[in-house]
Amino acid sequence: MTSTTNSIYDEKLSLLIDSTIQKNKDKPFVPTYLYIKRHSVTEKLYFGKTEKCLDYLLNKYDGGGTYWVDHINKHGKEHVETIWYCLFLDKELIAEFALSYCYLNNIGVGDTSIWANIQVENGLDGASERSAETKLKISLKSKGKPKSEKHKKSLSIAKMGHKPSKETTAKRVKTRKINNSFLKHHSDETKNKMSIAKKNIPKSTEHKLAMSLAQQKVPKQMCPYCKSFFKPGALAQHHGIKCKLYTNISTSE
Repeated sequence: MTSTTNSIYDEKLSLLIDSTIQKNKDKPFVPTYLYIKRHSVTEKLYFGKTEKCLDYLLNKYDGGGTYWVDHINKHGKEHVETIWYCLFLDKELIAEFALSYCYLNNIGVGDTSIWANIQVENGLDGASERSAETKLKISLKSKGKPKSEKHKKSLSIAKMGHKPSKETTAKRVKTRKINNSFLKHHSDETKNKMSIAKKNIPKSTEHKLAMSLAQQKVPKQMCPYCKSFFKPGALAQHHGIKCKLYTNISTSE
């Protein structure tokens, strides 16, 4: 690098460090380890941080980060080793060291040939904010990627008890209304296939009870011909224009 390039480089790094510290100034800080993990077979490296104890870092923790976790799951977690770590007790010092180390070693800038980081580590809140370009790359990479059963179960557990905000609910309602206007109706053949498929599925006791309770809440409707009250299903199947009294009226006329 030329002296001019170095000057610009140092200025950008200094601004990033200052903005990171400013963003996290009101957040409590606990002693934090910065570490480097290495996969001994592929030689891939990962630079990260953890607030866990040293024993956990060295013996139980393989490192975080989406790309790194996918990598070690594919090539074997048993080959992961910790080649460097350091405990930091100061918020400003850890941010300065982490960001400087990332920039000096091109960590988290999109090239994962050496480092498995897909974003810059700042030592405080996991990583610096992703750029629009990085977000787009992650989105394109994730599309069409099948989720493992373990991943699906983790997502399910994470969503348990979670209530969406009013804004999210409003967006979902709006989206459903838009989508419903473009929905295709099932053909008679498709309906028949769906019906046959459902008939072969045994219902659990809980399912039957839920159906029973749901039916009890459905109000009865009156047949205009025999003046009797029935649930909507029975009314449609045996009454209305199918009512015996309706047939008698039609015949008498």
